[in-house]
Amino acid sequence: TATNNPLILTNMTVGQSGNYSVFISNSAAMTTVSNAVLTVVPLFITNQPTSQVALVGGMATFSVGAQSSFPVTYQWRFQGTNLTAATNAFLTLANLDLAQEGSYSVVVSNSAGAVTSGNASLTVSTFIGWGANYAGQLNIPPGIGAPLAVAAGQNHGLALLVDRTVTAWGNSSLGAAVVPEGLSNVIAIAAGQYHSLALREDGTVAAWGYDRSGQTNVPIGLNNVVAVAGGGSHSLALRTGGTIIAWGSVAQTNTPPAASNVVAIAAGAIHSMALRAAGTVVAWGNNTFGQTNVPAGLTNVIAVAAGFYHSLALRSDGT
Repeated sequence: TATNNPLILTNMTVGQSGNYSVFISNSAAMTTVSNAVLTVVPLFITNQPTSQVALVGGMATFSVGAQSSFPVTYQWRFQGTNLTAATNAFLTLANLDLAQEGSYSVVVSNSAGAVTSGNASLTVSTFIGWGANYAGQLNIPPGIGAPLAVAAGQNHGLALLVDRTVTAWGNSSLGAAVVPEGLSNVIAIAAGQYHSLALREDGTVAAWGYDRSGQTNVPIGLNNVVAVAGGGSHSLALRTGGTIIAWGSVAQTNTPPAASNVVAIAAGAIHSMALRAAGTVVAWGNNTFGQTNVPAGLTNVIAVAAGFYHSLALRSDGT
């Protein structure tokens, strides 16, 4: 009965998979056209589960889409092992802990067969990123757990892990997210615009990434460092005794004499800040937007931060 053009097959079964051809003839000639391959699957997945990042104590939901001519069932898996009572198209995980971090997949079945989805990773962390995801700056790697510290650059992020190593993610084209091999015993990190810094336990500094102005050229012999900060094209190191060593762009590295007895530092895009033990602030560098105009009478400061074109100070009374 298959004598028309086109050939229409309905109520397909797996048994109809195979090679198809057509014999064409008229009163003058005949020819055969072959072979067209038809693959009939029992069902197929239309939407794969997607990887995600969630906070400890938070919630994550995976979903799958499937197309089938028959009723389907679902069985979600964690690390390849079936999860109890996880038999819906959606898998919702609540009150997350670090033990739930890993790979999730789902087996979708009907009366004719089964198909397994791709793996979707769940990263469970004590921290999370938000905002624009340029160059993967929010793609926090799995397995970080509870880091000791985090830092954010222009298009990259850093995390100091409990084993005192550093992991990085985001834009690696300029090297800021490419951690030097063998870097260890790190106690503090800083992210500049396109470069990164790490302070080792022995008081020495490692720097990597974009180096147009020498911001990753750590001064030879630099030691006794207790804090680091990365700016746009410069880097700062605070040494024991409250002195600052700066390198990179000249405008930001001309540390003024007033920056003495320093207890904390901050580096903006084109300016720098120092918090003195007396609770006062010193700022220097580019002042196009008034970012180095420390307000008159500002005292009792306990922390400072430098943005792209602005500055912040936290007083001891919380203001």
